[in-house]
Amino acid sequence: MSPLKKLSDRPPIHRISLQTVLIVPFVLQIFVAVSMVGYLSFRNGQEAINQLANQLVGEVNDRVHQHLDSYLATPHQINQINADAARSRILNLKDLEATGRYLWQQMQVYKSLSYIFYALPSGEYSGAGRWVDGGMTTIDEVSPRTNYQDYSYETDARGNRQKLIFKGMYKPLSEDWYLSAVRTGKPVWSRIYNWDNSPEFISISASLPLYDDHQKLIGVFGSDFLLSNISKFLKNLKSSQKGKIFILERDGNIVASSSEELPFVLVGQTAKRLSASKSSDPLIRGAITDLQRKIGKLQSIKSDQYFDVQLGRERYYALVRPWQDQYGLDWLVIVIIPESDFMEQINTNTRTSLLLCLVALAIATILGIYTSRWIAYPILKLQQASEVITNGELDHSVEVKGIYEIERLARSFNQMTVQLKSSFSELENRVAERTESLQQANLRLLELANSDGLTQIPNRRYFDNCLTKEWQRHLREQQFLGLVMLDIDYFKSYNDYYGHQGGDAVLSRVAQTINQKPRRTSDLVARYGGEEFVVILPNTSIEGAFKFAELIRESVLSLEIPHARSEVSKYVTLSLGVAVMIPNSENKPEDLIAKADAALYQSKKLGRNQSYAQNL
Repeated sequence: MSPLKKLSDRPPIHRISLQTVLIVPFVLQIFVAVSMVGYLSFRNGQEAINQLANQLVGEVNDRVHQHLDSYLATPHQINQINADAARSRILNLKDLEATGRYLWQQMQVYKSLSYIFYALPSGEYSGAGRWVDGGMTTIDEVSPRTNYQDYSYETDARGNRQKLIFKGMYKPLSEDWYLSAVRTGKPVWSRIYNWDNSPEFISISASLPLYDDHQKLIGVFGSDFLLSNISKFLKNLKSSQKGKIFILERDGNIVASSSEELPFVLVGQTAKRLSASKSSDPLIRGAITDLQRKIGKLQSIKSDQYFDVQLGRERYYALVRPWQDQYGLDWLVIVIIPESDFMEQINTNTRTSLLLCLVALAIATILGIYTSRWIAYPILKLQQASEVITNGELDHSVEVKGIYEIERLARSFNQMTVQLKSSFSELENRVAERTESLQQANLRLLELANSDGLTQIPNRRYFDNCLTKEWQRHLREQQFLGLVMLDIDYFKSYNDYYGHQGGDAVLSRVAQTINQKPRRTSDLVARYGGEEFVVILPNTSIEGAFKFAELIRESVLSLEIPHARSEVSKYVTLSLGVAVMIPNSENKPEDLIAKADAALYQSKKLGRNQSYAQNL
């Protein structure tokens, strides 16, 4: 009889066949995996949508707030400029001819404004603005020579009055912008109103009262701008075709929106402000209804409120955020984005994933059946042959338990498995130790590459990289980017007199002093080379950059580091050059460096120990 016994196609009774062990768990695992993948894919997709949607509505709301901060600051700035001009007697408020031309010139500069004007307690009034068809700038006057009627004049390209195009009654002292400023005695906003002669124009006025040294009212200055300009911005900003952005007053009236709907309705010939709850836009109306149902009165909203809007079968993500300024405006900015903007692709991916998983389940089941039949027979032969060879008893019948095809085979390989596990575990520990060492070394190299060894502040390489990044960011945001370049006065003479060790000590001390001054994390102090240092000041005007430069200069001077060879002071001093630019496509970061360097040169030329800023 052959040592290899005749193989049975079926396992003994009450035993589990190798074919069953291969097929059933494999199919069960694939089925569970398919179910879990589908479920987790949907859940993770939904959570990702919620996070992404909230992030997106927050970012859009941030941009609206930034625009409102900038746009609504301009009218009050113009009023302050005009008040200062009148207080310093640069502007004679009694000379309505000259002031009209002066206001006309301001209108050519500030395109976002619709009207700039002032009124005197006597009832006299002067203004310039664009209120007639075609956007032509006119000059208005109310005075004794006009019999206290409003005369509106067409102007030429230089602001000279040409011909009278309108005459009518206008009483500035009864207007809300005048009364509010006189009543409060400080800068204030008027209520939002429609123009009498053009009700399709909705404006708001910023006004500022001017008093003499005895607190007697000299006059009230005002600036108008159209709220439709805010609506235009919201339409251009809208990040979704189906979404909406709108701004409300606390009473629910619409200030501006990305919708094509006008923020007012005509009742006869009178324009009436439109409430969001009565909007013809179903999304705006539904959003305010859901918001009031959830929050209650709009006056109670003090911080960000995320909420959902259900319109039919469509779900929307929404965020309402209060916006306020120091002059009394208190608005609500609401951003709405539809869920469908995100769900369409995710639903498609989920369906595709489930279909692929089901196909994989079917293929795995078929392959499992054929593979198990293909594997079971050779393993059974190998098991019996191994037993015969190992024991030397070729005719001995081997009894197995459990999964009888592999029990003996598993016993033969157990020791080898233990050895392999031990070897792999040791190898993984060594790899982990080496990986950690390499990561620490890389971090140290990166720190050394970006730091100046002497002063322990960022070096020229790190400065160049940061300036490029800030330039690109300010190019997108169209904000001021400031740069201060400074130099230690007569440093070569200091080195010659005190030695290089003394010079190194001064460089290090000056660097650490400068590095303590920035208060924002985005500001950067770096060593530019030799005794030169630079400071990057994001979102900083020329005035702010100049004040910061002076702060640095005075801080170093206050150290009172002796300098026997200085020609301007007995202590170490600095010369500083200040430059500020709004990046555009026609310039580059090197232009900002060149301007700061030129300003530094001018500071030295003017006698050192000072700051110089071009265009200040």
